[in-house]
Amino acid sequence: MLPANIPPSPALRLRGVSKAFGSLTILDKLDLDVAPGERISIIGRSGSGKTTLLRVLMTLEKLDAGSIEVFGRYLGQRPEGGRLVPATPEETRAVRGDIGMVFQQFNLFPHRTAIENVIEAPIHVKKMGSKEARDMGMALLCTVGLADKADHYPRQLSGGQQQRVAIARALAMQPRIILFDEVTSALDPERVDEVLSVIQGLAQESTITMLIVTHEMRFARDVATRTIFMEEGLIVEDDAPAVIFGKPNKARTQSFLQSVLGRGL
Repeated sequence: MLPANIPPSPALRLRGVSKAFGSLTILDKLDLDVAPGERISIIGRSGSGKTTLLRVLMTLEKLDAGSIEVFGRYLGQRPEGGRLVPATPEETRAVRGDIGMVFQQFNLFPHRTAIENVIEAPIHVKKMGSKEARDMGMALLCTVGLADKADHYPRQLSGGQQQRVAIARALAMQPRIILFDEVTSALDPERVDEVLSVIQGLAQESTITMLIVTHEMRFARDVATRTIFMEEGLIVEDDAPAVIFGKPNKARTQSFLQSVLGRGL
């Protein structure tokens, strides 16, 4: 246990994180610290850099500049001779193992049942035994309300059910940080609440660190311990949800919320 005067390492520490596609800057020298157990909702207009931020955390996009630390370990880099150099693929995978992600699209294997989708990676990546993996997978399907659909194939499930399987699949790898990227954007409106309810329950019952990109403003306010507003690759405002959604300090945040909420929540 750490002495009281020594804070734990941040779950995430970003310094000078930059990413551009051609001449278009998507992330502009971002600095961000995320404490273990924080739940951060990330809001902003399309193209503001929200999804790209999650993708660089998953190493799906390569940084142009800056550094990312995950629980004190560099992601995609390692120190050598007083500077940071590219990490080996094995080193990167080891650090990235602390991060899971749920995407806009469900990306389930169509030829595998719900339980098979959930336990595929624990068996083949973590080398977990089949019985242990299945027991864990069934517990996770129960958590997302789909224990009775364990042997159903994706084509037999609604969009909301498929997304809940995807959440269980991400949790099966036992990440310490989980990223949600607009997980309701591909759903019919009547299926949105069932997925948001699962994430809300997870937020209340676990200590996992969450970064949640969402256009569901009420959900962003209610689920988070902290909210970030991004625009043009920058973090414009970073504060408690009550401040961001009640009386934001920045004119750009106010303008965005007025455009999506009208007179408010």
